[in-house]
Amino acid sequence: MTTAKIRSDSHWLFQANPKQFDLVSDLQRRRPGDDETWMVTRYAERMVRGARVLLWQGGAKAGIYAIGTLTGEPVEQQGTNPYGSGDSKRRWYRVPFRYDSILSKPLLKTEIRKDEVLAELGVINAPQATNFEVEKDQWERIMELLEERGESVSQALSSEGREIVERVIQWYSDARLRGQLVALMADAIGAAHEVSDKAWCTTSVASGKLNLNVGRNAILTLSRGNVVRLALGDAETPRTTLEQVRELGTNAYVYKGPPDGAFQTLTLSDYARLAPELRPGLVGFAAASARAYRNSPFRSAHSVAVVEAIAHLAGRDLPQPSYADMDALSYWKISPGRGAHLWSNWRDGNYVAIGWSDLGDLSGVSREEFDARLNRLVDEHGWSRAGPEQAWRFSQIPVGARIVANDGTRRVLGIGTVVGEYEFVDGADVEVDEDGYPLPHRLPVRWDDLRERTVERGGWRKTLIKLTAADFEEIVAAGAAAEVVHDDETETAETEDALDFDGIVANLAGKGFHFPEETVATYLLALQAKRFVILSGISGTGKTALALEVARGLQGSAAPEVAPSVSRAASVVTVKPYNLEYRRIMLPAALTKSHPGFIEAAEEQRRVLLEYPGGKQEVAVSKPKQANTVFLLLAGEASTWFLETFEEGDPLALAIEPDESGGPGIVRVAGQSETKAATAAPRRYEVVAVRPDWTDNHGLLGFHN
Repeated sequence: MTTAKIRSDSHWLFQANPKQFDLVSDLQRRRPGDDETWMVTRYAERMVRGARVLLWQGGAKAGIYAIGTLTGEPVEQQGTNPYGSGDSKRRWYRVPFRYDSILSKPLLKTEIRKDEVLAELGVINAPQATNFEVEKDQWERIMELLEERGESVSQALSSEGREIVERVIQWYSDARLRGQLVALMADAIGAAHEVSDKAWCTTSVASGKLNLNVGRNAILTLSRGNVVRLALGDAETPRTTLEQVRELGTNAYVYKGPPDGAFQTLTLSDYARLAPELRPGLVGFAAASARAYRNSPFRSAHSVAVVEAIAHLAGRDLPQPSYADMDALSYWKISPGRGAHLWSNWRDGNYVAIGWSDLGDLSGVSREEFDARLNRLVDEHGWSRAGPEQAWRFSQIPVGARIVANDGTRRVLGIGTVVGEYEFVDGADVEVDEDGYPLPHRLPVRWDDLRERTVERGGWRKTLIKLTAADFEEIVAAGAAAEVVHDDETETAETEDALDFDGIVANLAGKGFHFPEETVATYLLALQAKRFVILSGISGTGKTALALEVARGLQGSAAPEVAPSVSRAASVVTVKPYNLEYRRIMLPAALTKSHPGFIEAAEEQRRVLLEYPGGKQEVAVSKPKQANTVFLLLAGEASTWFLETFEEGDPLALAIEPDESGGPGIVRVAGQSETKAATAAPRRYEVVAVRPDWTDNHGLLGFHN
């Protein structure tokens, strides 16, 4: 099943059945800016914060009575839907929204159905539902009709949004200049969002400045007396601001933050003089940054109110970014040939590639068509299916996926991000492997980190392997590759937990703290050498912020749980050839003997719930007669995960969560990294971040107070 692209600039219509809820009467007590929730019975996975919504009353006087904006994602509800059919098993949700406008006169169905554009509205042609999607041209036509009647269609402001609007008006008393500035930020938001609705964010920092960040790039800052603040290339290259900005929308521009890059600030008079030529470069820079980074590293600092305020001041609708499915990013390991002999080509050419050229171009090919091609080639050449199946998985890797390039089972060469769609390369440009076979299937990759790392991955024998988020985090934190021991009979020494230096710098920048990287690096090195480090400097220079961010880095990221918890007391088995061949896992008697409900389910060949990293599924269990062991019989997605994750000889951690009512319980299976964690020694340190209990005077002391 293909999931539609989730966009926060989508539009919705929510219908009220007057027999169950009288929307018209309820609106008499409502005001623009009021918050409310609405029942959702379909499209819940596609509704995101920032989407606009029409409120429709059904019945004799059916029509549009109000306009709103979603302020959050739908939340699943417990129990039976009080307005539903009584089916307790059917999922239902409630989504929060804010009223933007209560119409002085409704736009009735009798008028709407006469309009050529609006005649196809879902609520008119198939009204038996609560939630309807509204097409962009239909939404624009409705807004046009309402504006012609003098109705307000702009988004209502939250209290924080109103405060930001007042702040901007105070900063820029010249209405014409203020209009140019907010239009510039609105255009840059639109350009970034058109490329990726996850790449950008707006922030309001402690000093009051309003920032637009796309990827790791600072696009635009609005503040009192200053307008544009950017890291414009090499500080040692003397160029004018205009020369630098002209490069922003081109591929020649390479972002450099401090200390290598120079921040450039324009005064209001400079901006007014350069505005006509600055505008295309800045808007192009926003789009180029979204293409390069796709996901925002500063998303946790995003301010919804800044977007609300800019939209209000610019007099137009603006989308909010959608981070809803960012945690579902995929992670992949791929080998650049035997001995990594293709690595220099991949690194310098910014791509990865895989073979099986006989399958042809897989762009836009359905799974059914791929299977038909593969079946024909298997019959012709006697292939097994496992190898060419990797080409299919490779072609489905999405933009934004993280890539790990490896050399054998102990060395990581680089970590990157997929920045473009799958492509098929043939003719003279196709790359060949060490045996002369072409590698036509290709993905463009931006290599983010080329530091070599030491790992211990006994299962890395396939060219392409899907990793869990926990696997990827562990690889990122691995030690330098200089520690690799090339004797396969010798174990690699354990490495200390590594800090995510780039992540710490990025998080600081996203919160408005632009420390030179040399300063941050010096602090981290000092912490490794000394038990105590004193950060000196006048109050307000950001010492506390630096200490807190490093403390968070030591404690690890707050990434969402990606695998079921497996305790240190879990049973650990070794993956055998028959496990892979027959897609079954043996549960040791030592694990099952204390769970009689589970053994009973196995004897009756019932199904039990299996939880594994990335999903859960009901699977069959079986217990042979006269045997003390129980087998999990894998199928579907669980089987695919097992085959892609494990090789012969890999350890596998298993646990059973008992059912207090005597049922079979839940079987938890861990991935490679979780298995390692289940058997590892506990962490022997803790970091407690401490901030001062006094407050400096903002007017007298440092910038960051």
